[in-house]
Amino acid sequence: YPQITAKRVGLAFPKEVKADADGSLSLMYFDKMDNLLGESARLTNIGVENDLGVWSKKDNLYEGLCLGWGSALTVCENETDICVSVTTSMEKGARAGVALRVNEKDPEYENGICVYFDYEKQQVCMEELGYRKFEGYGHFHFDVVNGGTVRNPDFKHMKLEYGKSYELKIFARNEFYEVYVNNVWVMTKAYEEVKTSGKVQLFTERAKADFRVSINRLLGTLN
Repeated sequence: YPQITAKRVGLAFPKEVKADADGSLSLMYFDKMDNLLGESARLTNIGVENDLGVWSKKDNLYEGLCLGWGSALTVCENETDICVSVTTSMEKGARAGVALRVNEKDPEYENGICVYFDYEKQQVCMEELGYRKFEGYGHFHFDVVNGGTVRNPDFKHMKLEYGKSYELKIFARNEFYEVYVNNVWVMTKAYEEVKTSGKVQLFTERAKADFRVSINRLLGTLN
């Protein structure tokens, strides 16, 4: 049982060890953890004011298009401890992903924990980012205007291809987060200064992408 160490110690999920053909080892999602998944959260389709993107929804499939700046769409409201499962593919563009625990930071912008695929850098990333009107969760404002804001980022290099689907699974419990891509463990991280409840949003940055989404509330113990 690996530990997550922050201001306090938490337990990360146990994982299965897989040996690949080349002898390398991967830590895989332990499917017994599915027993932690409780009832499904209600999915929404709420646009963001002054957002430049175009979004559509059919059942649990969302499509987002914003080729000029960044765009976001609220798909769940005011959830706390959850598992977000997203199957996503990008037709073209820079970045696409999920923002969790989204809350108003000040009258100018909201912020949340963003987990996303960066096709330009060939990375899967997690960091705290702010949503600015017209800009979305893009890096333009923070990197150019402010010269780079401390966002407590983390990333893993990964080959990303347009038109290919990737399964993203994010567990958020208290201040702790755990991320898997195609059932392979990617990162575990604590964000202690971020609120532990808030909206869930999908976002794109200069991209066209689709997202198939399910969100489950987490149980306190295994069934």
